[in-house]
Amino acid sequence: MMKNKKTVVLVHGLWMNHWVMMYLGWQFKKKNFQVYYFDYPTVRCDLQQNAISLANFIQSLQLESACLVGHSLGGLVCLEYLSQYKPAQVQSCLLMGVPVHGSQVARSLLKYRIGRFLLGKSASALVAEHGNKLNHNTALIIGTGGQGMGRLVCRLRPPHDGAVTYNEAYSGELIKNSVLAVSHTTMLFSTLVAKAAIQFCHHGDFPDDLR
Repeated sequence: MMKNKKTVVLVHGLWMNHWVMMYLGWQFKKKNFQVYYFDYPTVRCDLQQNAISLANFIQSLQLESACLVGHSLGGLVCLEYLSQYKPAQVQSCLLMGVPVHGSQVARSLLKYRIGRFLLGKSASALVAEHGNKLNHNTALIIGTGGQGMGRLVCRLRPPHDGAVTYNEAYSGELIKNSVLAVSHTTMLFSTLVAKAAIQFCHHGDFPDDLR
């Protein structure tokens, strides 16, 4: 790890790869962060297997300290990793658009054969409760933009980001959270989200002036 640089590890979501995290990574680099991207098979391996892969990846980097940033399923992978390994080098974890309390969209997809195929081995993780894995070093960015493919699968209770509802993400006042009018995918390309993420990974809180 380069001296005088904070480190962030970005973890993509379902059906994606690290390319979708590149804009956010670029914003971090502009603020003098060392950025790493973790790729994993989102449907061919289950949550525990992907958490093991993340553990091996972070161990291979030999980091002194780092912040994890996970989007959607990637956030659940981060939580599972932190819960199982409790790594000393990971100082904080930011979850973006993560169904911490289970996904209504995933539950609806599981009713159909094509849906079970699309979710693969991540299906059980996406409908499970993960709130017990949160701690004071975890924070949430919750989108309320209301646009997304999830609305084609089922009727989402507002507010939501088009895939994950506010209630599926929000985890109480003890967990830091920033609620922004962005959708599930566009949050990855939002300057406001990037500003919030950088502030949290740098200082452990969110900016007061997000608009």
